[in-house]
Amino acid sequence: MTHAASLSLLCLVVSACYGAPTPSSLVSSMTSQIVANNGSFLGWQYGPAIIYDAMWMALERYPNLSYKNEINSNLDKYLTGSNYIGYKALHNISMPWDSAVGDHIGLFPIAYLARDAYNVKKGNTRNPDDLEVAKTIADRYIIQWPLRLSDGTFSRNAGWGGKSGGAAFVWCDDMFMGMALLARLSVITRDPKYIDSIGTMQLTYNKHLVDTTDNIYHHGYDAQDNQQSCCKWGRANGWTVMSHVEVLLSLKTFNDSAHQKTFAQVLDVFRAHAAGVAKLQAGTGAWHQLLNETTTYLETSATAMFLLSFITGVQEGWLDKAQYDPVIQKAYSALASTVTSTGVVNGICVGTGVGTSVSFYEQRPTTYTQSSPGLGSVLKAIILYDQYTNAM
Repeated sequence: MTHAASLSLLCLVVSACYGAPTPSSLVSSMTSQIVANNGSFLGWQYGPAIIYDAMWMALERYPNLSYKNEINSNLDKYLTGSNYIGYKALHNISMPWDSAVGDHIGLFPIAYLARDAYNVKKGNTRNPDDLEVAKTIADRYIIQWPLRLSDGTFSRNAGWGGKSGGAAFVWCDDMFMGMALLARLSVITRDPKYIDSIGTMQLTYNKHLVDTTDNIYHHGYDAQDNQQSCCKWGRANGWTVMSHVEVLLSLKTFNDSAHQKTFAQVLDVFRAHAAGVAKLQAGTGAWHQLLNETTTYLETSATAMFLLSFITGVQEGWLDKAQYDPVIQKAYSALASTVTSTGVVNGICVGTGVGTSVSFYEQRPTTYTQSSPGLGSVLKAIILYDQYTNAM
């Protein structure tokens, strides 16, 4: 048995001896709270997209969970109610462009891809609208997204510090919001149109946002002034690391030389970013709200995003297990400690725009009922950790 596997086994034994909650019990309590707060966590938005994604993953791993009817009902409602985005997409009803590529329209269909994947694995009857709504929104509202830099990078009119306009502002958040659906569709459909642009965009985002001295990303980039924003927000880097993983999982399935060249380039970016993040892990195992500012609070969703990305990186052979397993074990311990006995998760920063000072980020609240932007990643990280430790 390797040292890493021995450490993982010891952690499990200690947890059992001292009555620490198991991953399955954490998932059960968390999902009960989510369903109880349906209005806060299960609407059509970018945060709930990841919550649904994780909840379908949980149902596959823990069949005794009992919320399937509730989330099916919600997802069906968004496809059949004439006021909802899903219905409008399926019925060719034009919708105005959103302010960002994924926040309100573009990311949510990963929830339908997750449901479809669950039904395929369980041999259930599939709803053809699940894949159709995902493809329609990807084709109309992501691939044709009009706000971009001259190099094709997704951008926004919304800036910071009183600036706006000119489609000049690049946000880390959009790396995941705009790329996750396309990456997953490319694997399902085998259509390279979904992966070609975002593989290259991984490299342009890196050029605009990364600090090459530590391989950590600034939250935003202003193309008008060619300036990065002040701060290296934890969840911004979490969105970015998760986007690396999504795109790599897609690119690895295309065997032609052009896609494999892009895969190698994105893998280099991921490895450098992961190494930079790992160096900034606090002694508790968590990461700070601003990664390089140790006076800022320890933030739960960034910790979850790094944890789930590192687990996938190790499982795929992209990250060295001996190097990253201790990081993973510490991160999980920190993450599990944020979940209360009733399933409330503490320490998730609310939705946050690009700020202009350390104090802006320091003062962002962590109200549970406003935590949907990061809650799904906590749930997913716990499930992946359970799979990871049981695979050793």
